[in-house]
Amino acid sequence: MSFKYFLYSIICFLSLVNKSDLLGQNLILDPSFDEIECPDNDINSIELTPTWYATGSDAYLLNTNCPLDPNIIASIVALNPNILPYRGIGYISLESVRTANGYFIAEGIATELTKILQADHFYYFEMATLNYDIRETPDTPEGDCDSFGRYLEVRFSDEPISIYSETTQIGFDFFTTGIFDNSKVRLYDQSSDAPDFKNNQWNPYWDCFEAEGNEKHIAISGNNFQINPDADCIEEDNSGLVFFSGHGVDAVKLLELPRFIDTTSSICPGGGKIVLSDFVDPTYSDKGTYVWSDGFTGAERLITEEGIYNLEFILPCVSIPISLEVVEFPCKAELYVPNIFSPNNDGINDELIPGIFSIYEISNYNFQIFNRWGEIVFQTNDPEKGWDGRIKNKFPTEGMYAWQITYYLDFEEGLNIIESGDVILIH
Repeated sequence: MSFKYFLYSIICFLSLVNKSDLLGQNLILDPSFDEIECPDNDINSIELTPTWYATGSDAYLLNTNCPLDPNIIASIVALNPNILPYRGIGYISLESVRTANGYFIAEGIATELTKILQADHFYYFEMATLNYDIRETPDTPEGDCDSFGRYLEVRFSDEPISIYSETTQIGFDFFTTGIFDNSKVRLYDQSSDAPDFKNNQWNPYWDCFEAEGNEKHIAISGNNFQINPDADCIEEDNSGLVFFSGHGVDAVKLLELPRFIDTTSSICPGGGKIVLSDFVDPTYSDKGTYVWSDGFTGAERLITEEGIYNLEFILPCVSIPISLEVVEFPCKAELYVPNIFSPNNDGINDELIPGIFSIYEISNYNFQIFNRWGEIVFQTNDPEKGWDGRIKNKFPTEGMYAWQITYYLDFEEGLNIIESGDVILIH
């Protein structure tokens, strides 16, 4: 191995270390609700688990290992075993209700973060959500009672989060007089307002935000609010529930965004394509815009010269500076083939074995020997195997033979390489 290859091997190793450092740690334990044990009740409801807790009334766990009674399923809108998890084996269903006197009340789920959020730091959040179809009651008044929105809220607090309503139960009717919570809404999932939104199907949601500092708990809940008493679908002073709906939540992720990215990449002599998404956490590498200092925008770019390139990765909440050092490096493998060999069993140069080295993975290797008429007299796909000089198990006459080596070098887009030369065989 030449010193140049040795030095560049070290550079590439350090680059890989830097890449691994960019992979953020999810600050949420059990993000896909797979570790929660099956609840010991008929409706798979949970209030408190080792990882998650309900913010008010209980929430429902849908898990492929926790079967449900069909009779129970029919009575609860947020229990639909026909909807499989977005990821893993479990997810959470949150039921919402609209009361006759104009309150919208939704369940929520919360957890303690593995790390307290830092002031002036930016964070990336994502989850998969779905909306269940509305199930109306016979008492639903005329008017558009669903026009007030049924979206999900992402809340944060420095203490366990509690969202509850003051209600009075009259028989099987409920009379709500207020809604209270001890957390702050930071993000809204309003994907149900999108024109192509479909109920009962998973929809990916993501956003980012700047933390105020000291946030320790995160909650995901349906929105809780009071409808204007003047709305035509409100029956003020009437008790009871008007309609039921709900949300599914799965695959929750919260990552701290880096303040800057400092990385290194290589190009072949003459230029090569740089793929910036290779140096940004794959969770959100395709969520932002890459803007170079010269105004070029794009995650991929042909670079022809070595140097340091500055750009920004722009997300809705923050622009992350990127410093990219591009170095030029020979893209061919280091190859050595002797120009003479003597297969005479004297222990010296008895076999023609090419020496090939690259810091990149080599595949599709093929070594061939040709006689003066262009006929293949030897070939192998094994880099450790060489030609012992025999043709059809006989030693040929002395003379010049041609060789050709083809291989694929696996870097960036990869490169198919063909190299050739001559060798003299003597006895």
